[in-house]
Order: sequence, then structure tokens, then C-alpha cells
Amino acid sequence: MLSTCMHTRVGHRLLLSCRQRIIRLASTEALADEYIPPRELSEVATKWTTWKRRALKEEIIEYLDWKMEDDWKLMSLEEKRACYFIGYGNWGPRAAKIGTKPETAPVSVSYLLMRSVFNLLLFGAVGVSILNLQKDKKMEQVASETVPVSE
Repeated sequence: MLSTCMHTRVGHRLLLSCRQRIIRLASTEALADEYIPPRELSEVATKWTTWKRRALKEEIIEYLDWKMEDDWKLMSLEEKRACYFIGYGNWGPRAAKIGTKPETAPVSVSYLLMRSVFNLLLFGAVGVSILNLQKDKKMEQVASETVPVSE
């Protein structure tokens, strides 16, 4: 079964990807003390809040944790700045500027307009239903008072 599968394109791709993973693992084991820093490390302070990829943020944090296990004197200035920003920077709960927290992000005009129309329709419908409820109660009272008793 396995030999017939390897003669197909999918099987060939699978074999190549497995070989690449094995080579990558072997090379990382040989270079256990060497780790290539992420390219985006220099942009941490300026672009951290705009990055959508969580994996990239986690990779940078993992790299910096690994670097901080050693002596801080061995770290580059760029790595020290990134560590400081992640530890104490204006992002997450410490965000003070408008637009850095999701709840204080700038609101677009179209969003504000649609939100206003929705709220207007919602409260208008509630008001009309309350008025109709009052009319129905009055009509029930009038109907119960004017019902002739047939005996």
C-alpha cells in the first residue's frame, strides 16, 4: 500500500516534506545554542499593536525569553528595546493612546451612522409597542364594561 502511494504526486510531496523536516530538525539539534532572531524584532515598538498574526508575537516573545536566560550584556540594543517594550510598553492593558486598545479604537463614520440608525429603529419599535399595549388595555377595559349581560 505504501509503495503504491509513494508513486503518486501526493505521496512524493509527503516524502519530500518529511525529508525537509528531518533535515531541519537535525540542523537545529546541531545548532542548539544558535537561534535566528525574527526579522521583525526591530519593529516591535512601532508595529506590535497592528500585527494580527499571533504566531509572530509568540515567536518574538519566545526568542526574547530564550535570550534573557543568558547575560543581558550579550543582548543587542534592539533586543533590549524589544524586551522593554513587551514588558512595559503601551500595549494591552497599559495602552493609553487612542487606538491601541480595541475598546478605544477610532470609530469610522459609517459604523457610527449604522449604529445610530439601528438604535433609533430599536427604541422606536419599543416605543410603538408600549403605545399599542396601552391602547389594547384601554380597549379591553371599554369592551369589558360595555358587554351586555344576557340573562
